[in-house]
Amino acid sequence: PLLACFSLRSIELRWRYELRISNANLEIISTSWPSMEILLLNCDPLPGTRSPSLTPLALLPLARNCRRLKELSLYVDGSKLPAIRSRPAGVFKTLRWLRFGNSPIKEMDPMVLFLSLVCPVGCEVVAGVRSLRAYQYMLDRANITGTVRVKIASSWLIWTDIGRALPLLVKVRENEKQRMRPFIDEVRQRHQVRVGELERELRELRQKRKHKSPI
Repeated sequence: PLLACFSLRSIELRWRYELRISNANLEIISTSWPSMEILLLNCDPLPGTRSPSLTPLALLPLARNCRRLKELSLYVDGSKLPAIRSRPAGVFKTLRWLRFGNSPIKEMDPMVLFLSLVCPVGCEVVAGVRSLRAYQYMLDRANITGTVRVKIASSWLIWTDIGRALPLLVKVRENEKQRMRPFIDEVRQRHQVRVGELERELRELRQKRKHKSPI
């Protein structure tokens, strides 16, 4: 029923455990809620025995279809990120806060490079939980100690470093895009001129064949 609410602008889903949704599910959500501005999908659950079902690529359909999105939170597997060297077809235009909560991650560089391709200038990456005391209480109740807590803290630190590095990298990319724009415009203009010339030559050739006397 919620997916039928085409004009829905804000929704938050919270649960102690991970929401088992897939990248394909988010593709459907993004096309069902194009007016969404705040989408908070339980980014700080208790860690489970399985890796998160979402990958960072889940951002792409949201960037492509939810053009008004300002705040987004997801629980993703930060280690599952294929190499992406070119700018995706859709990028966020209005996103201001991107929250990854307890999302596990092992390396900073691939993620910050990916986010610099889809995030706008001014977007802040946020990690961690809303209430550390409440979350520690939940960990105690779930008997989660030792190595797992160390991994959670390590991921928080990596996401924090990503949040610090991202603004500079996004700005560099934007400056490079501005620097290249005159060159791209010139190439596009030359291409359009050449296409026009070829179309004109083709019309003239057809006219000559049409009026050519039969043998």
